[in-house]
Amino acid sequence: MNIYKITESSLINCIVIIHTNQQTMGGNISYIEGDVFEICFSNLVKIELRQEIGVTIYSPDGLVVFETYPVASYENRLLCILPSDFQQRIINRRKDVRVPVTDVQCSILNMKTSRLEKALILDQSIPCGIQNVSMNGILFTLKSPLPLLVNDRLSISFLDHTFDSTIKHIKKSDQASDVQIGVEFQNLKEHQKQAIRSLIVNQQAANRLQQIEDELVEQV
Repeated sequence: MNIYKITESSLINCIVIIHTNQQTMGGNISYIEGDVFEICFSNLVKIELRQEIGVTIYSPDGLVVFETYPVASYENRLLCILPSDFQQRIINRRKDVRVPVTDVQCSILNMKTSRLEKALILDQSIPCGIQNVSMNGILFTLKSPLPLLVNDRLSISFLDHTFDSTIKHIKKSDQASDVQIGVEFQNLKEHQKQAIRSLIVNQQAANRLQQIEDELVEQV
């Protein structure tokens, strides 16, 4: 039986069979979050990234079948894209996946506050270090003091795109002069969504690799 609705937690540790033109392999789901899921095999995996594979998941509620492709691999693990149409069938999952990022910058181009009738266009953009990102917004650290309040509007340059955003929270950082600012994106266009989604998936792959390496070190 090919089921329609399934809970995310029930997929963990499920048996998975993948099919390519050259081989068929079996493993278990070891990780799932947002747009990606991971299959753990008993042996080393030799599958090209972006190669189309067929997936059959033997869940407690029935069979789940779809096609996808891997975006990262590590020895006996394969990190694959979770198709959007299948994601719509998953219930009881976190809606907004927020992923820590490293070495990713954004710049504030202008701001609109309740204290100004017009947007203030800055003479120079202000660089900021992004701490985490989701499809709804980003958290970044601001080192240069600005008279900002919650609900102020910011225009931000990020991933070679310009995003309109609204400040949702402001918090003093551990560093005396630093301020953490969380913003929510406004009126995202499809190409902006694609850029954010690509960053999140790539960062998830890097974060997952680091997590696996840390676990292996702890086992030694």
